[in-house]
Amino acid sequence: MDIQELPCEYPESSQAPSLSGDESPSDQSPLSSSLSSLDPRGFRNGQASQPNDAFIAVMGVTGSGTSIVDVYPYKVSADFTVYLIDTPGFDDTGKTDSDVLNEIAMWLSDSYQHNICLHGIIYLHRISDVRMQGSAKKNLVTFKKLCGENALRKVILASTMWDKTPLDEATMREQELKDTPEFWGWMLEKGSSCHRYDNTADSARQIILSLANHEAPIATDLQKQIVDEGLTLDETSAGQELASEILKERERLDEVRQELEAQIKAAKEQHDRDTQEVLQEERDRYTDMIQKAEKNTENLKSTMENLIAKRDQRVAEMKEQIQELQAKNEETLQHMKMKALELEREKAKLQQQQLQPHQQTRPDQQLVLLGPRQSNLRTAGQNQQKGEVKNPPTRVWFSISLTKSFYFLLSPECWSCNTVKLQEFQAGNRIEVGCMSTANDQVATWIARHANSTWRISAVFEHHYPDFAKNIRLYGLENLDVCTLGPDQAYYARWLDGSWSSSASDAFNQTITEVTKNGHKVAAVSLGYGGSFFISYGSGSRYLEWNYQLEGYYRSLDRFLRSQTRMGKGISIHAITLDPHSQTDYLVVFTFDTRRGADKPKNKLYCSNRATRQAIDDWWETTKERRESS
Repeated sequence: MDIQELPCEYPESSQAPSLSGDESPSDQSPLSSSLSSLDPRGFRNGQASQPNDAFIAVMGVTGSGTSIVDVYPYKVSADFTVYLIDTPGFDDTGKTDSDVLNEIAMWLSDSYQHNICLHGIIYLHRISDVRMQGSAKKNLVTFKKLCGENALRKVILASTMWDKTPLDEATMREQELKDTPEFWGWMLEKGSSCHRYDNTADSARQIILSLANHEAPIATDLQKQIVDEGLTLDETSAGQELASEILKERERLDEVRQELEAQIKAAKEQHDRDTQEVLQEERDRYTDMIQKAEKNTENLKSTMENLIAKRDQRVAEMKEQIQELQAKNEETLQHMKMKALELEREKAKLQQQQLQPHQQTRPDQQLVLLGPRQSNLRTAGQNQQKGEVKNPPTRVWFSISLTKSFYFLLSPECWSCNTVKLQEFQAGNRIEVGCMSTANDQVATWIARHANSTWRISAVFEHHYPDFAKNIRLYGLENLDVCTLGPDQAYYARWLDGSWSSSASDAFNQTITEVTKNGHKVAAVSLGYGGSFFISYGSGSRYLEWNYQLEGYYRSLDRFLRSQTRMGKGISIHAITLDPHSQTDYLVVFTFDTRRGADKPKNKLYCSNRATRQAIDDWWETTKERRESS
């Protein structure tokens, strides 16, 4: 259920949520864009209080990737507004579990102290999930403790993705959820209800209004324990449950670390330096995770005063952001007008150059012009002078992207992403390829292509990649084939006529030039931290070659690649992502080269973000299960 795309029952209202997330002026939290004196605490997204207001929390596996609590107004009538409280989940954020519980407790305790109670809670679960993943189980158990038994009668267990899952499979999974006490069974016995969300406006409306029409609001156990009883977060039922899970995880991590220490000792005795280095790196990673688990436990020791103080700071920061945005609006408007004029002039120059192919390129135009067109990429009927496009879009096997706490993971069998604006299907067309980058932990910049060859870009794309956006305007988004985003506005793009453009390092551009000059086609590209890059390419054979410069970063990947070369093993790398904001994190999808051709796909990764690593593991496991069952 995409909260931001819910329709409005009362069309005369200007406060209805936008139907098009891509057209929104900003990817910031809706709370930050509409704080006002009418609603200084942000409980109503800047709107005035009305006697018939209703508040419904949305929890569980939302897939939104939000790291804070967001508020979305849903106007039912002139005097009746339902406020949907979108909360972060334990499965789709880069924050620790205790940080997530802190975020939820912060909003719930502050609102409860200001006499705002929930009229109900919607708990979302993807019916497309083959099994109840570990993160989903933990989410569900913590949710039960957060609500308390008395509040469960106002809980709707809503299953999503029915339109993306075969009906017989979905029905079987739904029945298992109902019949299993530790899943939904116990909650249904205590008064919760079960609904199917079929991705229609009417379905969402029925779920929301079935809760909003209840007369008596509820207080959750978490609210009563923090505000009424004065307990710290770790003393609440939800906090104790989460602390218990963290302790189990810490003990498991400690056992693995001890095993690694023993293996390191054995490798040292055998003078196996390479194995020793790999094991030491893995041991250090587990040490980091243990330290995070300890911090996780410490973060649960929050009092109501601490939570309110954090929220005060959050509101103050949002107000400051609004003031800064307002100050920049005028400047931005003038800049856009000048930029539009500049683009028109450049477009006219480009058209003139296309009509005069013998004319030499001016030096000051090198950045925006595309790379050399290669004769081997031409197809019958292609007109180089007019730039007509005849090559079909490249079909990729895997498409992956990691950037800070955000991830985009796509295989033919499974898709996983924690950015709300990126949906697997757009007008019935599945996403085929995409990449992301980010300047902070709140908003991801992205570009993606769907099966109908339609590209979509995020609202902040031009701000973070102005050179790429300029070329898109000059050559047309519909003429883009594949691309990748890097740090500091760096990018690489190949267009449908085989030409390419880039704002990456000289070493990268020289490598791309050599690859294309030798008749190869780039298969996978990633731009990483500190000017590092990786390029995989081929010429129509079964195997892929690769070239890379990691600049001393991504040491685990460097050791892996060198070890494969040293052992004489050929591998084809089909997809790769170097986190542009990390010196260590990466993900690679590859196959071993055999006489029979490519082997089954495998992956190699180093990921310091536990939530992202879990998402990658779940995605890969689901991909394998669906491939084997098909």
